[in-house]
Parts: sequence; C-alpha cells; structure tokens
Amino acid sequence: MQYTYQDLYQACQFEAIQEHINGTLRLAKLAVSEFVGSLSTLNDRFSSELKNLVSHFQQKTSDELLTQKNRYLFDKSTLLGCWEKLLNEVTNDAKRHEIFSTKMSSQTVKKLLCSINCTQAQVVELSSFKGKLDEMCDSTAGDLHKSYEHYRDCYSVAKKNETEKLYQSCVDAHNQYIIKLISFNKLQREYHTQGVPQVLQQLESTQTETMLSISDSIQTLVSSLINMNREQITGYEGVNSLCEDVDPKFDISRFVKSQNPTQNNYQQNLQSFVPGLSHSHAPRVRTITTILLC
Repeated sequence: MQYTYQDLYQACQFEAIQEHINGTLRLAKLAVSEFVGSLSTLNDRFSSELKNLVSHFQQKTSDELLTQKNRYLFDKSTLLGCWEKLLNEVTNDAKRHEIFSTKMSSQTVKKLLCSINCTQAQVVELSSFKGKLDEMCDSTAGDLHKSYEHYRDCYSVAKKNETEKLYQSCVDAHNQYIIKLISFNKLQREYHTQGVPQVLQQLESTQTETMLSISDSIQTLVSSLINMNREQITGYEGVNSLCEDVDPKFDISRFVKSQNPTQNNYQQNLQSFVPGLSHSHAPRVRTITTILLC
C-alpha cells in the first residue's frame, strides 16, 4: 500500500508534513547545493594549481634542459617526448576540472537553488492558504456558536413569556441559526473534501519535484565526474603508451649520430717494466696506437 500526505492529514499530522518538506529543503540546500558548490570551487582552485604547476615545470624544462646549449642532448628523444606529453596531459586535465567547475556552478547549483526557492515560495503560499481556510472555519464556527446561544436565549425567554413579539424573535433567531448551521456545514465539507486535500496534493507534488531535482543534481554531478574520469583515463593512457615506447637505445643512437661520429685515433701510453734494483734505467714508454671505429 502506498501512502500519501492525505493519510497523515486524517491523523492530524499536518505539522509532520511541513517538517518532512522542510527537511528535504535542508537536504537540498546544505548537503547538496553547498556540497556541489564547494566541489565546484575546489575543482576550480585545483585547475589553477595544475596550470601553475605545469607552467612552472615547462619553464624549468626550457631553462635547465632545452637551452640553446643543451638542446641537442634531447633531439627527437622518446624520453623527452614522454615527459612533454605528461605535461600537456596535465594541462588538459586542468581544463577538464575547469569545465567541470563551470558546469557545476553555472548549471547544477543554480538550477537546484532555483528549485529550492520555488519550493519554499509554494510551501509558504500553500501554508498561508490553509491558514486562511482554518481562520475562515474558526470564524464560521464562532458565528455559529453565537447564533446558537442567541437562539437558545430567545427560546428560553419566549417559553417563559409567550408573546407574539418574543415568539417572532425566537423564530428569527432560529432561522439565523439554521442559516449559520448550513453555512458552517457546507464550509466544513468543502474544507475537508476539497480545500485541504488540494493543499496536501499540491504540497506532495511540490515535494516530489524537489526530491527529483535533488536526485537529478546528484546524477548530473556523478555523470560529469564519470565523463571527466573517462577523459582522464584516455589521456593518461596515451602518456602510458608513450612510456612503454621509450627506447633508450634509440635515444642513445640518435644522440651519437647527432655528434657526427668519425674514425678517431688516440694513443695509449704503456710503460715497460723496470727492475727495482736498477736505478740507472729510466722508465721506458712504449706507445701503442689503437684505432677505434665508431
């Protein structure tokens, strides 16, 4: 069996209904809106820090590695390409966090806050409407009570003094009482069968929309995180692929080739053995020429 707010009204639990709605609004504002807003701010700050970090290390790479003097050391280096790809991908990651932050703050948070404000306005309006109905019913009940007391007094007086004038006053009081009674009963029927049920139905509809807005905001947040993470995985997998393709021998070969290697001669100076007892012989140096082919 599925219950509705009208089931609580039958048990005079209108205040509990209001507390339920207010609790949902607090959840929307505190747990969701403020959280998403804080997450948006955090991602925006993280994006800026990533950009600054990459800029710093790009500058260090340029100043310390890729100077005019040292640039030849990394000419077409697969290792350097891997490093630069990492920096580029972190830059892309910073952009992803920036986009995520903008989407959360400009769309999700604003949309949810708009829903919260609309719900609060509708709840106030509906509660005010019900309050007016209650006041009307109380006023009608008061009029009925006064009319009945007047009728009862007129009847008592007319019964003791049976005069035409008193009798007519009693009849008039009786008729006024009947009119008030009919009006009161009609208002009560409309209050209980139309007025309050419609208020509760609209409150339940408003509450349903609010809860769906909260759910939609969470879903939007999660979907955005999933998409961002997928893009991160794809991007960093590209870096990982370059790391797997790093070829030290290729880099070394490229470097050696850039030096235009040629046939080089150099001499090894080897000394002949000199007996320890002979002080008259100076060490003799025998020169051996070795040819290296590069």
